[in-house]
Amino acid sequence: MQTQDARGLEVTTGDPRAIAAVDNFAVDLLGMGPDTARILDAAEQSPDCGLLQTYAGFFHMYALTEAGRGAAKDALFRARRLPATARERGLLEAGQAWHDGDYEAAMDHCEAVTKQWPRDVVAAKIAEFSYFLAGQHWNARRFLNHMQRIIGDNADNPYLLAMFAFAQELSGHETAAQAAAELAIDRERRNPWAHHALAHIHTRRGDPAAGIALLEDLMDTWYQSGSAIRAHNFWHLALLYLDQCDTAAAARLHRDEVFVRDREVVGIQIDTVALLWRMELAGEEVTDAWESVADACETRAGDFTIPFIAAHHAYAFSRAGRDDAMTTTREAAERLAIETRGARRLVWREVGIPLLEGCAAFASGDVERAAAELGPLMNDVGRGGGSDAQVDLFRQTHLLATARAGELSRAREVWNARVADRKPTPLEELWLAELG
Repeated sequence: MQTQDARGLEVTTGDPRAIAAVDNFAVDLLGMGPDTARILDAAEQSPDCGLLQTYAGFFHMYALTEAGRGAAKDALFRARRLPATARERGLLEAGQAWHDGDYEAAMDHCEAVTKQWPRDVVAAKIAEFSYFLAGQHWNARRFLNHMQRIIGDNADNPYLLAMFAFAQELSGHETAAQAAAELAIDRERRNPWAHHALAHIHTRRGDPAAGIALLEDLMDTWYQSGSAIRAHNFWHLALLYLDQCDTAAAARLHRDEVFVRDREVVGIQIDTVALLWRMELAGEEVTDAWESVADACETRAGDFTIPFIAAHHAYAFSRAGRDDAMTTTREAAERLAIETRGARRLVWREVGIPLLEGCAAFASGDVERAAAELGPLMNDVGRGGGSDAQVDLFRQTHLLATARAGELSRAREVWNARVADRKPTPLEELWLAELG
């Protein structure tokens, strides 16, 4: 039996509760609210609805852990045994590709779904995360093309507008990105992904004061969001403080908002590592903070899916002197460089392993090796996963590694290319002083 969800899409179920759960998941996932996990109860209560089983698989894979992949495998297996429409089968194939680590194939399947069913906002959101796994900045043009194709059919959805804004920002269209984000917020103020897009815009512009004022006005809504996006948006606010060299404010956010709850969540761990790392690049002494962060990350040693995560683990373990965890990280990366499917295998070989080694070297104080490992990667570092703001951490590290290795002329070239024709931030001025 088929019936329609709130977006007019056919769902293979005769259970009204299943339809309600399908609609709830679309809102929970795109709105990044605190109740996304209720899809698991819904899938259990409606075991004959294949779409709910696929959605449960998506939920598990967002964990970015081996345990999550295992639970997703079971959910996708259940979905495959149930009747499905062509759209539902396309989503299932996207989930299977994601599970298998073939992110390009996951993108292909999601885009094929939205080409025929442009109102399928869940397929669009899963595609967006696939772009992140394969490098959102690297895939910015593809991301934007996708959003441009479906935005007209979803102009009523403030969360899809937020995605559209982010795609515009990643592609360098700051004015269009800001307009889309502001429209999204006008339609729904509690819209953390639109706030996130604005954080990216002001970081790209090198305008921390405006970004701080804007985010501080919106941050009261983040307490009603899921813990990962709540921590991530506070992380973005901390980066803007660091751009102003306000390390005390960044440290306060680390202590009170970023690394506070759900410390087992991979995204929160990575944001915490990145924030402490950036604080050190800004000249702040944070040695005492590394132990608790390394403790949290060590439970995931060797358990990662993309170079972006592995590089953060490598920095944390090297910085905290966790030699066994560092060895486990190296071995896992080398294994992925052999076993990963499709284009990802080459990414691990060409970007992942040297990135990991360069970050670990910098954390241990071997700036010469860090500069040598990171330098050749800077044009392609986005292939390893992450957004423009996230990947910029590796560029900052390369800049300072180059300077501290004594290559001051080269470091000044890197700094000049970074700032280009905009006004440098106070943090960039601090780095320039170090270049002599």
